[in-house]
Amino acid sequence: MLYYNIGEYRAAGVTFSTLLDNHPESLVADEYKYMVVKSFYRTAGLTAAIKKVERYREVINEGNEFIERFPDSKYRKDVESYISLSNTEIQKFTNNEQVKTTT
Repeated sequence: MLYYNIGEYRAAGVTFSTLLDNHPESLVADEYKYMVVKSFYRTAGLTAAIKKVERYREVINEGNEFIERFPDSKYRKDVESYISLSNTEIQKFTNNEQVKTTT
C-alpha cells in the first residue's frame, strides 16, 4: 500500500500482483487484485499520450481477470467502473487520433 499512498501507482500494481501470485488463496486475494486494477488505472491516467491506450487496455485485462476470478467480490462494481472508464478513455483517445490524422 505504501507505493500507492506515495503515488507510485505502477510499482503498487506490480507489488499487489506479486502478492497475489505468492498468496493466491489469501482471504484478501480479491483486494490484492482490486488494487492491481485501481493502481493500473491511476498509472494510465498519468502516462504519456503515446502509451495511454496500452495502459488502459492493461486495466481492462486485469479487470476482466478480476471478474472471472472473483465474481462475487464486494469490489466487483468498482472494477466494472474502472473497465468502463478505461473503455471511454480509449475511445476518446482513438477519436482524437482520427481527428488529427484527417485534418
